[in-house]
Amino acid sequence: MRNKNYKSQSKIRRNKKRLVIVVALMAIGSLTTVLYLKYHRTYTAVPTIETTSSSTSPATINQNKSQAATATPVSSTKQIENTAPSAANNLKTPSGTFVSNHSPSLSSSSSEVSVCSTSVGATCEIQLTQGSLTQTLPAKLTDNEGSATWTWDIKTAGLKVGKWQITSIAKLGNNTLTATDSMDVQP
Repeated sequence: MRNKNYKSQSKIRRNKKRLVIVVALMAIGSLTTVLYLKYHRTYTAVPTIETTSSSTSPATINQNKSQAATATPVSSTKQIENTAPSAANNLKTPSGTFVSNHSPSLSSSSSEVSVCSTSVGATCEIQLTQGSLTQTLPAKLTDNEGSATWTWDIKTAGLKVGKWQITSIAKLGNNTLTATDSMDVQP
């Protein structure tokens, strides 16, 4: 009888060891997958400004087609992680500091920082509109906290004196949400 109990206890111990090994291997596999998805793909974003105009003046280049003007970034290039959203219908309305200075002056420091906060994995872009002139900061993929940041210069971006409407546009899947703000560029 003793020998039989010993054999069944030994078998239980072996099964427990096997179970611990299987669970450990599953945990290592899961951790490897998470780390791969989090750190494997990164993209470098360089800020540029796109200019569009609906003006019909003779000075308009390419008969009112979009023209791209490159802005000189004030800060270095930022790494943005490519994190996939869990569901495209979880898009949050963009918020944040769309412009860091709401009354910048063309005659003094003209550096701006724009922040768009929304859902993780969404793309954000910032549009600045004055009349028929629209300047657009390039679309950026939000980081793992749901934020995208641009550092740019109002002079290089081609902003003129006057009131500008700022529109932050967040897109995720087929969904798009916007939020607005304004700024008044001084001479």
